[in-house]
Amino acid sequence: MPAERPRTRVSLVRCPDYDPQRVRRAVKQLVDALGGMGAFVRPGDRVLLKPNLIVPRPAEAAVTTHPEVVRAVALEVLAAGGRPFVGDSPAFSSALSAARASGIEKVAKEIGMEVADLGRRPRSRQIDALGHFQRASFGARALEADAIINLPKIKAHGQTAMSLGVKNMFGAVAGKRKAFFHFRNGDDPARFGRLLVAVCRHLAPALTISDAVVALERSGPTRGDPRRVGLLAASADPVAVDRVILEVLGVDPGAVPYIRAASDLGYGAGSLAEIDVVGEAIETVRVPDYIGVSSPTPISFSLARVIRSIARQAAYLARAKIQSR
Repeated sequence: MPAERPRTRVSLVRCPDYDPQRVRRAVKQLVDALGGMGAFVRPGDRVLLKPNLIVPRPAEAAVTTHPEVVRAVALEVLAAGGRPFVGDSPAFSSALSAARASGIEKVAKEIGMEVADLGRRPRSRQIDALGHFQRASFGARALEADAIINLPKIKAHGQTAMSLGVKNMFGAVAGKRKAFFHFRNGDDPARFGRLLVAVCRHLAPALTISDAVVALERSGPTRGDPRRVGLLAASADPVAVDRVILEVLGVDPGAVPYIRAASDLGYGAGSLAEIDVVGEAIETVRVPDYIGVSSPTPISFSLARVIRSIARQAAYLARAKIQSR
């Protein structure tokens, strides 16, 4: 008989709010249940912390990863001997402007971390989505990191139903090249989902820690209603932690294109039968009345929308350059 495939571990910890000490304890508990940060970070490693920094909004809007989650993870990395830095490549703004508005820049300065724009020095790589090959450009800093810790904000998403861990890694695709992915592939949601999975698999985050202390419901990814869930979740497998979050929120995984795609590509544990949940049991933290997206929007971008998006980001970058002087 073939050897039984080892089950994937997902850690769930309650965290009722963003009090710094409570978040720090919860993150340590999460990571300790997975073997400690030393299982993912070696002394001297340059570790990219990849939050969701989609647009410049305050942390209270629940659009970006909360700065206290970033702080707690960075401190764990430092304690393991790693050298953390924060990075993203937002499609509609700049990493620095979003980090400043959300409070992540302040946290980074207090800890002595750099905030990096992953859109700079893009490098082209070929990614394979079930035999469908495409070129993707990633910032050099993401490719050069010794380890990536994925820090998604859990929120509804008008195009992909939910924005979770796998989707968050799409933010490392350099700047406006994300819009061209939508333009070229958005008419086929299944193919787009496979490309999201292929991007995540190529970057291979060592650890995913999901911020669902306050999630976003009804709409997203840049607007919606904050919803207190009071939970942090973590796993070495971004698909597994996404699947558990969907179960907690009562969202059909079949509605999330990259969860279906992960199974097609044989990436990650997309079935609860493959997952061991440690810490809180799913039944004790379910959110029975979470409200998802009621009116999905097309994934595909028209060429006119791509051009408008490029112009919008150029305006953001120009304002950020002026403010940094």
